[in-house]
Amino acid sequence: MNSLKTLTLKNILINNIHYNNYNKLFINNNILITKKYNYNLISIISNLYNFYKIIYYLNLNNIRFIFIYTFKNKYIKNLIKKISELTLNFYFLSSWKSGLFTNKTTINKKIILIKSIILFKKLLIKKYIKTKNIKLLKIILKLKSKLNKKLTTTKCLINKNILNSNFLIFLSPKKDIKIIKEAYLTNKIIIIFEQIKSKFSDFSITYLDNINKSKLLFYFSLFCSI
Repeated sequence: MNSLKTLTLKNILINNIHYNNYNKLFINNNILITKKYNYNLISIISNLYNFYKIIYYLNLNNIRFIFIYTFKNKYIKNLIKKISELTLNFYFLSSWKSGLFTNKTTINKKIILIKSIILFKKLLIKKYIKTKNIKLLKIILKLKSKLNKKLTTTKCLINKNILNSNFLIFLSPKKDIKIIKEAYLTNKIIIIFEQIKSKFSDFSITYLDNINKSKLLFYFSLFCSI
């Protein structure tokens, strides 16, 4: 740090640090190096090392976690899907419905309803293949529309085990603060991609923009494949 005489991009990269100016908010002292010109200087290496230690422990114990990202960025969403599939973890990219974590009874009833609708639709499709009845086809299309529009969020839960997972990784924490607060109330472990550690999160991962977020996700997938 003695070589960091001026706050320039070159010196920041040489010293493996990142900076932000959220001085009034809490920052983990384990990654905070010092303050310079009213900026917090944070160790990128220490931050990522701690994150990968958490992921290594989860993989070692066969514990799965969920990527949560509801921001409208198709590139990041597709990347999350691929990484989740490669690492055998889960993802949630739909719009959030209040109570998914705190009102399990109602959500479970909705899941049972959706499973019933899906089963009924499959039976109708089999019957339609045999009879070619146009009325059946109309009913099938209505059921499909109902599943796609009104019950998208709950339908997503059927195969994602979101309700039972205790480890959540948020890639758009500012937008998903309602989900974070709800998860916080149910004592889930919350990891966020953000420059600061909020009072609702257990760990934060520093990034600069969507390009660096993509790189971090890519290296994360490589790490999980080792």
